[in-house]
Amino acid sequence: MPDGGSLWIDISVDSQSVIILIGDTGCGLDETAKSRIFEPFWTTKGTLAAGTGGGTGLGLAITHGLVNMIGGTISVTSEVGKGSCFRVTLPRPDTP
Repeated sequence: MPDGGSLWIDISVDSQSVIILIGDTGCGLDETAKSRIFEPFWTTKGTLAAGTGGGTGLGLAITHGLVNMIGGTISVTSEVGKGSCFRVTLPRPDTP
């Protein structure tokens, strides 16, 4: 959020899942970005090699893979100019 804004996190639990919402009031994502956000090496931030202080495009791709590996899901909703919200749903571990 280069121009400031708010970041929030909400965690809830039901009988089968742990649901984590991570949202912000940043610049948001357009439809192209939303459709590609979990692809390896795709980034909205420019590349480190270009000297822009960008990223590798691996963070959300790795997160997506790990969440899926443990049986969860991750998705994003976003609106340009209003912000984004990531929803991570994880299976609740069995408790004795």
